Amino acid sequence: MNTSFKIDLHLHSNQSDGSSTPIEIIDQAASKQMQVISITDHDTFTVTQELIDYAKSLNVELIEGIEMSCMDETTGRKVHLLAYGFSSHHPHIDQLINTFKEHVTQKRLEIIDDLNALGFNITKEEVFTRFPLYKQDIALAMEKKGYGDFATLFSTYLRGSQSLEKKHPVSFTLVEKAIEAIHLDGGIAVLAHPRTYNT
Repeated sequence: MNTSFKIDLHLHSNQSDGSSTPIEIIDQAASKQMQVISITDHDTFTVTQELIDYAKSLNVELIEGIEMSCMDETTGRKVHLLAYGFSSHHPHIDQLINTFKEHVTQKRLEIIDDLNALGFNITKEEVFTRFPLYKQDIALAMEKKGYGDFATLFSTYLRGSQSLEKKHPVSFTLVEKAIEAIHLDGGIAVLAHPRTYNT
């Protein structure tokens, strides 16, 4: 008797920092005979009823989830929280992530202004392909305009102690507030990739 049970509850699509569309993820899961998956994009609800129904037609159970970008004030470290099991309406989580995405996008637009001040020529229209605006979107737009390769541009201007990101820091949602919102919406909060924290 086959007792194996294939699941993956931490997947990202191209709605955040993944490369595959939600449909492609479901197709890949079905091809690997996975029973349960969850698409947990960063600060974005991606799963819809249509996607759930499509997954079911391929004998895959698709669970709605999200990965929230948070800050632990005690340690001063960024923390990622996964959330599952909430109701179809999640107003408390929505309020936090919508505020956060507006804030993040504003910080990324400030980075674009600084890049242009350095001599680049990047329009907001060239970069703004989704909401919120990600650093990856900025680097991809720069690469498309011939300013260099993605990895070098990203590491030079958008990541690291000397990057423009440090000049325009993002304020993350406090982890306690995120947990409270998840619980108020009937969900379960789970620490993402816990082995990386060493605490």
